[in-house]
Amino acid sequence: MLISDLLLLAAIASSEPVVVLDIANARSDQVEQAKIGAARSGWWLEMGDELVVAGPQARLHSQSGLPMLRSFDGIDEANLVMAGRGCAEPIEVGRELASSGRWQLREVDPDTALPKTDAHLTIRPFKRNVVLARQYRLDERVRGAADPQIQQVVDAVDPARWFGDVTTLAGYDRSSFATTGLFAARDWIAGRMQAEGLVVTTPNFTMNSPGGSITRQNVLGMWTGTVTPDEWIIVGAHYDSRNANANSTTATPGAEDNASGCAGVLELARVLVPRQ
Repeated sequence: MLISDLLLLAAIASSEPVVVLDIANARSDQVEQAKIGAARSGWWLEMGDELVVAGPQARLHSQSGLPMLRSFDGIDEANLVMAGRGCAEPIEVGRELASSGRWQLREVDPDTALPKTDAHLTIRPFKRNVVLARQYRLDERVRGAADPQIQQVVDAVDPARWFGDVTTLAGYDRSSFATTGLFAARDWIAGRMQAEGLVVTTPNFTMNSPGGSITRQNVLGMWTGTVTPDEWIIVGAHYDSRNANANSTTATPGAEDNASGCAGVLELARVLVPRQ
């Protein structure tokens, strides 16, 4: 037998089928059983709404009541990487097998030069049998009666008011590299926080832009407690936005990215502060 034949056989032996299962509405026992079964002869990776299982018996797990999203043949574990992106262009290295938020499990040809890790893209070695993101529904338990004080806060949340703030913020051009619209949004948020009784500051920070280093401001609304004033809980969202191209300076309303989060921070202040 030729050396090339031996290498081919070795490659085949190291390859295995991979199945991606939908666990968005799964029970915790279903997920755990699938993971245990996969670990016996292969591996698994839990990624929020998706569970990746691999090995000779991988396709059997799709018969456990968990819907199969996609399947792949001949996947070599040595060719897998975890790719995470922030505000960057779509990840183009290799092919995507599964994803969770901004992390993706990708298969990359061993001869491919991986892009450098920077502020917008992170490439990490693949690790088997790891929970990358936990689907919170799996941990639901039988609930007792709601705490009356907490229920008052929950009932005070006003969806229409929340959506109104999203609409207002989406009316500003909040490009990170623009000025007038971004600064107007900054001042509007600061005013809303002050109206709710928070102590507001707008500290400077520097960031890179197509034209060089620029100075922008965060908006901090502080509410000091009386029982544990030295303990911090941080609730945050970013009020700037961007287009598909990271260097674009055209209008960026960013209702989802991330006016909705900013509006949520403001609504939380409205319902919490008055009730101490």
